[in-house]
Amino acid sequence: MRLLARRLLTWSTVTLTLASTLAGAALLAIEHNQLIADVARNTRLLARAGQVSVENALRDDQRFDVNELLTRLEIEQGEVDILVVLGEGTTPWLSSAAQSDHDALLQPVVAEAWATGEAQGEVHLDGRGPAWVQAFLLRPVDDEPTGMIVVARPLTQLQEDLEATATIIAVAMLSFIGLVSLALTIALQREVLGPLHAVIEATGRLGGDLVGPLILPRPRSAELDALGDALRHLQVELRQSREEAAEAAARRAEAERQLAEADRLVRVGQLAASLAHEIGSPLQVLVGRAMLLASASAAGSDARRQAEHIADQAARITRIVSRLQDVVRRREASSRPIDLAEPLGKVLWLLATEARTRGITVVQNIHGTPAERTIQADPDELQQLALNLILNAIQASRRGDEVLVEVTPDGSGVELCVLDHGHGMGVAVRERIFEPLFSTRVAAGGTGLGLTVVKGIADRQGASIELETAEGAGARFTLRFPRS
Repeated sequence: MRLLARRLLTWSTVTLTLASTLAGAALLAIEHNQLIADVARNTRLLARAGQVSVENALRDDQRFDVNELLTRLEIEQGEVDILVVLGEGTTPWLSSAAQSDHDALLQPVVAEAWATGEAQGEVHLDGRGPAWVQAFLLRPVDDEPTGMIVVARPLTQLQEDLEATATIIAVAMLSFIGLVSLALTIALQREVLGPLHAVIEATGRLGGDLVGPLILPRPRSAELDALGDALRHLQVELRQSREEAAEAAARRAEAERQLAEADRLVRVGQLAASLAHEIGSPLQVLVGRAMLLASASAAGSDARRQAEHIADQAARITRIVSRLQDVVRRREASSRPIDLAEPLGKVLWLLATEARTRGITVVQNIHGTPAERTIQADPDELQQLALNLILNAIQASRRGDEVLVEVTPDGSGVELCVLDHGHGMGVAVRERIFEPLFSTRVAAGGTGLGLTVVKGIADRQGASIELETAEGAGARFTLRFPRS
C-alpha cells in the first residue's frame, strides 16, 4: 500500500513539475515578448520625435540645435543613445554617446534604414550588452534623405525584469507543486488508500466470515462502489460454494454409510442363509425330540423340566434365525390402504401380558378419524415394526414406568410416536442403533436386529424416522408415514 502511495505521488509530482515548468517557460516567453514590444514601441516613439526635431533644425540650417537636442535627450532618457549621421556614411556622426563605440555594430541597421527608410532590431553593444535600435531617415527638404537618426535603448533593465519574473515564477511553481503534492497526499490517503485498506481487510475476512454482512467503507466514488458490489457478490458465491461443498460432503458421507450398511446387510444375509440351511432342519428335529421327551416324562420331574428348557432354547434359536432372514428378505409387499391404529391395536394386545409382567403401563392415544389415519402399507410389516418399537420401549423401562404410544394425523401424513422414560442412549449408541447385530442388551438376550428391521420396513413404506434421546432421559421414536 505504501509503495502504491509513493508511486502515485512520484508520478503526480513529476507531472506537476513538467507542467509547471512548461507553463513557467511559456509565461516567461510571453513576458519577454511583451517587454520587447514595449521597448520597441517606446524607442520608436522617441526616434520619431527626434526625427521631427532634427529635420526642423536641419531645415533651418541650425546644426548647433541638433547637438543641444541630443544633449537634452541624453539627460532626459538616461542610458538611451541617440545618434545622428548626415549623408550616407560620409559625414561624421553627431551623437549623445561616444560615436566610435558603436559605429561598426550599428552599421547593419543603418544600411537597412538607407535601403528601406527605417529599420529596427536587437544588437549587442560593446560593454553595454544587448540594445534595441530604431533608425529613421532624415528628410528635411523635398523629401530627399540627407541623413539618419538612430536611437539605441539598452535592454539591461529588461533582462533584470525577466530575471525577477523568472524568480517569481519559480517560487510560485515550487509553492504550487508543494501545495498540490500535500493536497494529493491527503486526498490519496482519505479517498483512495484508506478505503482500499478497508477493502483489503474485508477481503481478508472473506475466508472466515461468509455469513455476516461484508462491512465496507462508505464509497466515495463509483469505482469503490463497484468494487464493494463485486466483493459482496464474491461473498455470496463463496458462501454458496461452501454450502454446496458441505452438502456434497454430507451426501458423500451418507452414501458411504449406506454402502457400509448395505455391506453389513449382505454379510448378515449370507449368515442368515447359512444358518437357515445348516441349523434349520436340526433345530426342528431337536424341538420335536425335546417336546416328545417332555410329554413322556412324569409331570414335575427333573427330566421334564430339562426337556422343556431345551425346547424353549431351541425355539429361541429358531426365532433368531427367522429374524435374521427378515432383515434381508425382499418379499413382495401386499400394500393396501389401512388405518394405522388397526395393526397397532393388535400389537398392544399381544404385548399386554409382557407389560404387566414387567410392571409397565402402556398408554395408547389415538387421534383423528380412521380416514385421517389411513396410509398405504403392508399390514404385516406394520405389525412387525410396531412390535419391535413397543417391545424395545417396554424392555428399556423400569418397573412402574409408563410407555406412551400415540397416533396423530398431521397434514399430509400420519405420525406414530413411541415414548419411554428408560435409561435412554448416549451419542455413541445413538449413532449405531440401526446397525445389524448391534445391541446394548446382549446379556439379556438382545439380538441387535429389532431396530434394523424397523429401519428396513420404514424405508420400504416411505416413512421417516426421528429419534430424540439422551443418556438417562428415555427415548422418543417418531415415524411419519405419507397419507394414502
